[in-house]
Amino acid sequence: MKNKVKLILASAVFVAALMLLVPLSQTDMSGGGGESENNVSDSVVLSDDDSKIIYVNGSYQDSDSNDTNEKSYKTIQEAIDAASSGDMISIAAGTYTENLTINKKIILSGVAESSDGYSTQIIGKISVMVVDAVTLENLNLRYTSTTNDFQAVVELNAAGNLTIQNVIITPDIQSNEDYCSGVLISENNQNAKLTINNATIHADKDGGRGVAIRSLGSTTNIFDSTITANGGKYGSAIHMNTQDSANPATLNISNSTITAQKYYGIYLHMGTFTINIDNSKVSGFAALYLKPDCVNSTVNISKSELTGIMQYGGYSNNFGTIVFEGHNNTINISDNSIVTNKYITGGECCEYLVLYSSNGANDNSVIADSTVKFTNVNVEKSPIWISYNSNSNNISVNGAQFLYADNGSLKSAPIILKDKSGQVKNAVSTFTYTLYLLDNDDIIEIAANTEYESLVVPGIKISFSIIGNNSTIKGLSLSVAQNNTVNISISKVNFIEKGLAISGANNVTITGCKFTDITESVVDGDSTQVNAIYLENCTGDVMIGGEMEDDKNAIENVSSSDSNPSPQYGRGIFISYGGSGKSLTIQNNSISGTAYNALQLSNIEFTEITISNNKINNWDSDNDGVEDKPGSSDFSKGRAIRLNVNEGNSTKLTISDNKFTKTYNAETLYDDYNIIKISDADAEFTNNILVLSGLNDTKNNPDLFMTGTNNEDKYIAIFNPTDGYFKDSSETNELLYSIVAENGIVDEPTSPSRLGSYSFAGWYTDESLTDKWDFDTTINGDMTLYAKWTYIGGSGGYPVNPPVTPDTPEEPIIPDSSGNAEIKVDDKKADELVHETVASGSNTLSIVDKDNVEGTVTSVSISVSDLETISKKIENNNNIDSISIATSEGEVIIEKEVLAEILENNSEADTLIIEVNNAENKLTEEQKKVVGDNPVYDINLRLGDKYVTSFNGKSITVSIPYELKEGEDQNNLIVYYLKDDGSIEKMNCSYKDNQVSFETNHLSKFIIVYEAQEPIVPDNPDDKNDDNNSDNTVYYIIAAVIIILIIIALAYYFMKKK
Repeated sequence: MKNKVKLILASAVFVAALMLLVPLSQTDMSGGGGESENNVSDSVVLSDDDSKIIYVNGSYQDSDSNDTNEKSYKTIQEAIDAASSGDMISIAAGTYTENLTINKKIILSGVAESSDGYSTQIIGKISVMVVDAVTLENLNLRYTSTTNDFQAVVELNAAGNLTIQNVIITPDIQSNEDYCSGVLISENNQNAKLTINNATIHADKDGGRGVAIRSLGSTTNIFDSTITANGGKYGSAIHMNTQDSANPATLNISNSTITAQKYYGIYLHMGTFTINIDNSKVSGFAALYLKPDCVNSTVNISKSELTGIMQYGGYSNNFGTIVFEGHNNTINISDNSIVTNKYITGGECCEYLVLYSSNGANDNSVIADSTVKFTNVNVEKSPIWISYNSNSNNISVNGAQFLYADNGSLKSAPIILKDKSGQVKNAVSTFTYTLYLLDNDDIIEIAANTEYESLVVPGIKISFSIIGNNSTIKGLSLSVAQNNTVNISISKVNFIEKGLAISGANNVTITGCKFTDITESVVDGDSTQVNAIYLENCTGDVMIGGEMEDDKNAIENVSSSDSNPSPQYGRGIFISYGGSGKSLTIQNNSISGTAYNALQLSNIEFTEITISNNKINNWDSDNDGVEDKPGSSDFSKGRAIRLNVNEGNSTKLTISDNKFTKTYNAETLYDDYNIIKISDADAEFTNNILVLSGLNDTKNNPDLFMTGTNNEDKYIAIFNPTDGYFKDSSETNELLYSIVAENGIVDEPTSPSRLGSYSFAGWYTDESLTDKWDFDTTINGDMTLYAKWTYIGGSGGYPVNPPVTPDTPEEPIIPDSSGNAEIKVDDKKADELVHETVASGSNTLSIVDKDNVEGTVTSVSISVSDLETISKKIENNNNIDSISIATSEGEVIIEKEVLAEILENNSEADTLIIEVNNAENKLTEEQKKVVGDNPVYDINLRLGDKYVTSFNGKSITVSIPYELKEGEDQNNLIVYYLKDDGSIEKMNCSYKDNQVSFETNHLSKFIIVYEAQEPIVPDNPDDKNDDNNSDNTVYYIIAAVIIILIIIALAYYFMKKK
């Protein structure tokens, strides 16, 4: 019995242990899984089969023993001499003062790091004289230089492979004329390799360098390290000088900090180099410096920060964060890097971010064909560069954000300076500084949404352009120095408080600017010059505005402030003197709310003046023609245009296609020539629209205008569009005015337009439209002509009778039991639809009247012949470009050209069917997983039984009703095309009037998703961690039960034994 019990117990114990082991064998024992993020281990593992560990202990006694019962050497050099290739020398804590020569493959390892560094310190020079791999780790190294030769704490004197990790290195310089580096790869060691990992190298005196590389073809890797040079002259953190361009040296820096407080962060001299800097910080008097004899080099900087800092003057002037003087060099700065420079209190600062410079006046080729490229970079402080004697240099700015310091904070987007070809030259933060850096025809580009105070710039001697990008300036006054031919262009600048003044320039162009609430004089010392635009003594061609919409200048509200001693002033555009033999064009501008004249030209000598396509509104805005403010003189009130040409000057003056709008009140003192007054010149005044409200008589009133020297010999021709409109206005019955000399011919104006299906049929002298005017007839008095219109129906050149309103209401649209609504459109109905569409101003003809539907429509069918009738009627109608077919669930819009192709390609079907309905019950299991709870629609177009799935590469538009819930943002709506296999494709969409709309060139199922929800992805069948955990739990429970049973059995056994 006892043996059976023992057997049972042993079996139970075995089973329990086995069950405990089973889940353990399934558990990940890797401690987190995956590879280490750092490829360099914390300590080097010996790999030679016969390698051994040799111990060094400076305080070792013969009677001492260590853990291995091996003898310990008292000096490191003794251990090196005794070691074999591949051995590790383990050095006990303590200070060892000795110079070391390493001539074999070994590992020199100290004691792990203590609170104040590494407990193993070596004071002396370490010379590596072997081509095999050598490793120094867990050490504190220091060396004192006593000569001015190139010395180093650690010197690689062979083409070997040296690894330095977990080490602190400090070069100690006795004299400012000495040179000592933390680590040196000496010359004549081609293809040497140096790896520095998790190290700190600190040089704090003049001449002290962190790392010096003089080896051709060498490769230096610096990872997770800090290299600092705090000394002055020649104290670079990293110094590279290979004295040969045939065999490039490579430097790779990652996750490290490189700093030189008073010299260069990275200094490249005499050679060709490849530098890769990733996720690191580099700073110095120049963070990166390529000397003139540095050629064909490439520097790649990504995810890094380069900073120029200086507080130690005397070595050079005008240095920057990046300085390169060699030729055929390329610097690529990308991936959100930051390029900046810093002011240090009490010292100088590098002025430039990037500096091109040559060493001599005759050294013109030194910096030729070099490139700096910024891509997605933050750039702080300005300017970017200044270039001397440069040839074929290129700086490319792609996605760079320029920043500059302002009272301790960073502001974005200073002023970018470009040459005339558009290449970036500088980035600065103030206009004053920019204008001193200009070369002829340079472009000053101001970043968007920035604001600058008022600026006065005298003595300008070179031509330039300003592109404002809708930035704001509180007044700009530019004065050209005498005897200089200077062209100035200003575009896309917003002016507030003060306007723009230009004096003494040659050609002037002002486009795309806005002038708002101008209340102060832009000319210092002259309070009368409250003008949005003021030009004085400009001698060349002047263009204000232009033909394109973007050229338009907008002027709104120009009036002297209450504190101004001359309160009556306030002009939109004022041009005084100048222009002899040149042209002036004021075109496509908007001028509104000027307290005085909207446009004033005084004592000018231009030979050709064109004022066209401007909108001038509410001139004389401060008093509407009544006496000026109390205490001030009556300044003749304001006019839309006041023009005074120098007597005897031959000027061709054209005023055409402008629109003048003003409202008067009953108390208005309406003065002679209140609209336009022109002295000493005659004007061609044609095709101008006047909208004057509040005056009893604007017809046959010569006091409206004075357009020349013999105003009494001129007549006014008024054109009334009779329910139509002129140009781009949608306002009907605005009158168009022309002024004609006595016994002259009035020119026929541009034909008016009218909403709906009407054709212009000519001008008539009577309101009953019976007497048509012959434009070959001479005018013999003021007159008004009236436009006649002919109704042409809704199909352009396809004549139809005007639709007749039916006596009885239309029959409602009632779908059948399947939800299909059959729509019939005969010829008469097609005419009605065309007319209704054009009259409503819509460009889409709706076949289904959604307001006349009873019930739920899931599909719409219409005969092919009816569609052909509609297609024919809209084919040549310029007002209609598409048709719409709607169901209760959505709408399909088809361009008329696409409709024509569909019908042309149809050979059999009699009916076209559009289906737009909810598809939640039509999904496969895979599609359901993707769709989730989101609305999904099935959209189809059929010709008979044949589905039309594509449109020869063209698109149709689909609109689906969608009501935003509270708190939802329409910008977060997305449409996906749902494929048969459950995969999806994102579509561009828009939201308007509670409709989600999108274009597609194929039809199928579509999902509407809010907040860019990612489609639901089916569970990964390979993910079984939870099941494993569950299974493990079961195993543990069973094992615990068995163990409990064993304990009970043992207790029972011993109790029975007693």
